[in-house]
Amino acid sequence: MYYDKLYQIIRKHWDLTPDSFKKLENIFENQFIDPVYKKIVGDSLKKEFKIEPEIFSQFDRAWLMFKSDVYAGNFVKDKNITYTDFINWKKDNIKLYKLFKNWFFNLDVKVGPIIPNFSEKEIKEHLWNTIIEPFLSDVIKNRLKVFDLKLVLTLDFYDWFTSSTGNGWHTCLALDGS
Repeated sequence: MYYDKLYQIIRKHWDLTPDSFKKLENIFENQFIDPVYKKIVGDSLKKEFKIEPEIFSQFDRAWLMFKSDVYAGNFVKDKNITYTDFINWKKDNIKLYKLFKNWFFNLDVKVGPIIPNFSEKEIKEHLWNTIIEPFLSDVIKNRLKVFDLKLVLTLDFYDWFTSSTGNGWHTCLALDGS
């Protein structure tokens, strides 16, 4: 039976009377699905929609951080870096890190008397090592790593019942989790 595993979990973790369990079992086995939704989800009770990578840019925190940074944002504009370049971490087969570093060290920025006794190169190296390098590490750590995302519309109780309880990923991956 399709719901056997679900019934095992319910019996183990819920304190239902035999009558209550029978009612729940009846609900699972005899679901009413509105014909409008049934037409969308079909017999599988699921409909998958592929999320196109262009949409990822709207919720990829690392991309938003990267393009809003003073230096990285100007780099994105100057070099026409797209989200596709960002997720591949390359532009024209050159790693973005190398491209960004070359761009930064070739910036025509005059630091002048603000920091005396240091050359422009020393100041840029200091900025790169203490601010930009750690920033890039953070960006790389936070980049989306999965690009085959789907939105699933499901009316199947099994999917709803075994989804996350809000305690973390392990709650929706461990069918017998607490």
